[in-house]
Amino acid sequence: MLYDATITTDPSGHLLLREPPSFENKVLQPLMALVPLGVGSLVMYVFLSGHGPRPTGGLGQSFFGWVALAIFFGALGVLPFGCGVNLLARRSYTIRAEDSELATHVTIIGIPLPTRRQGFSAFERVTVRRKKHGVFAKAWHFAVACEGKRRLDLSAFSDQAAAAEFAAAIGAQMKLPVVSGD
Repeated sequence: MLYDATITTDPSGHLLLREPPSFENKVLQPLMALVPLGVGSLVMYVFLSGHGPRPTGGLGQSFFGWVALAIFFGALGVLPFGCGVNLLARRSYTIRAEDSELATHVTIIGIPLPTRRQGFSAFERVTVRRKKHGVFAKAWHFAVACEGKRRLDLSAFSDQAAAAEFAAAIGAQMKLPVVSGD
């Protein structure tokens, strides 16, 4: 989900939804990503290099020991690594009215990943909902989402008027009704 997203037009005339550049998403998020990336990489290195603990005992005990170690090191290695990669991910959305599709673009450290395209027919409405968001210090935001057969959270705003304006622009472009509620 984007925070305080802005709507711009790309050179081909499509609407582009993205986060405005800020100190937080240019400097702080990559720095915060280094900790889980480092922890996950170190734990996976210890497990995969063979320098970690080895199960002892017969064949059954050894097999289940390796399974337990794989789950343990997988949880302590892969999960933090994935969280760090997620912090490095940048998302943007393109609304192509003539093709009736919403495209999701994700880049990690500037490397684009395959684009996911969803037709407007997958959505029935654009909603603005008030919800708590955050990990440790949860704060109230106004989330703008496209809902229907699928749900796609587009952006979160701290101001209800900005969220309503953003939702109205998206709804007008996608020819969908805008619904406000909890």
